[in-house]
Amino acid sequence: MKSLFNIKKSLKGIIFKSAGNILSSQTLYESLLACIDLYELTKDNLWKEESRNLCRLLCDFQQDDGGFDIGYNFRFGEDIKKAKNKESTTPEAIGLYALFRYSDVFKDPLPDKNIEKGIKWILGNSYRVSENKYAIPYAPDSVKDVHILNGVSFAIAPLAYYCHRNPGDTRTKEIYDGMILFLKEELEENENYKGMYLRYFYRKGQHFPKGKRRDKIDNYHIGQQLRYHIAAQNLCPNENNLEIITQLAKYLYGIQKDDGIIYYTNLPQFLGSAIHVWGFASCIKGFTEAYKFLGEKEYLDAASKIVRWLLKYSWNGKYFYPVLSDSGEIVDNNFYPRSDAWVIHSIAHYLKIKGLDRKLYEIGKDDFLKIKDAHFRGKENHALTTKKIIYNKLTYLLKRE
Repeated sequence: MKSLFNIKKSLKGIIFKSAGNILSSQTLYESLLACIDLYELTKDNLWKEESRNLCRLLCDFQQDDGGFDIGYNFRFGEDIKKAKNKESTTPEAIGLYALFRYSDVFKDPLPDKNIEKGIKWILGNSYRVSENKYAIPYAPDSVKDVHILNGVSFAIAPLAYYCHRNPGDTRTKEIYDGMILFLKEELEENENYKGMYLRYFYRKGQHFPKGKRRDKIDNYHIGQQLRYHIAAQNLCPNENNLEIITQLAKYLYGIQKDDGIIYYTNLPQFLGSAIHVWGFASCIKGFTEAYKFLGEKEYLDAASKIVRWLLKYSWNGKYFYPVLSDSGEIVDNNFYPRSDAWVIHSIAHYLKIKGLDRKLYEIGKDDFLKIKDAHFRGKENHALTTKKIIYNKLTYLLKRE
């Protein structure tokens, strides 16, 4: 029995081995946003120089169609992946928001042409859902309808920036307002939760799951959505967006445990209780923005709990362990640049709003330099490999049987 267990463990290790030498748009834009936050915090020219370098890299990484590709293929939904390994998806519109931020903070025209291309990509892929509602597909070249709601949230932040800069563009404003109305009407409530949440999958989508995944709530993405809905509201106010912000903040705060833990989803049968640090850390930004925007200290306290947990269990003196159990045991000890980029952006954002903490600042700086030394490339556990594709396909077919 022991030898059989070891064989299974070895096979699992081979099948789920992380992809290597991955350059992801997320590593670039999260690092860029971190550098911008740290520049605003310290006014140190180091962060200005690093920001310009990352802006160049992100501009070069932009797809010809104006969108951004994550840098690898991955599963989204039930047995769905991108039609092409390189394909623009709407969650990567945060990269466009990062270019806007760079342009705004440093008054540098470097990304101006890329910004125009990116806005055209969003507008070109947006569609009317009903008379006053608009949306955008998660992966327009693969699935033609919304499919996953968070993509719409991530598209509105750069649209808000564009509307802020171009108040006379009524067409873009109509789409922006229509996306917010669409999302507001997708808010759901449940007696088990405070506030309201956005379901992961679009209920009326052509690929809406038939199994338990139909009820999935992705808490880590809700933390990110909250952060960017607030960013949009600060740039281009909208009453419906204010309602979304208020409800998502209540929801996220209500599901946090006393020790700071927020579970990835409401469906432990799929991801268990493992804490995926990139996503867990990103909730820091949602809470700190909620504190700044709504003025309620409980949200800053919630962010501080996550910071303390990460420092206690995830930080190893060189980088942040990417996956841990909810009790702090290490599940995956690899260094993933993409994961750490999410963490350092969250640390930087937290420091910018709460105030400088020298120890935490040095941790963020050291971790950034480690990512930079790796040329923003490295192992990636989220990427689909050939072995994973075959395994996932067989698993999907067997479940259908």
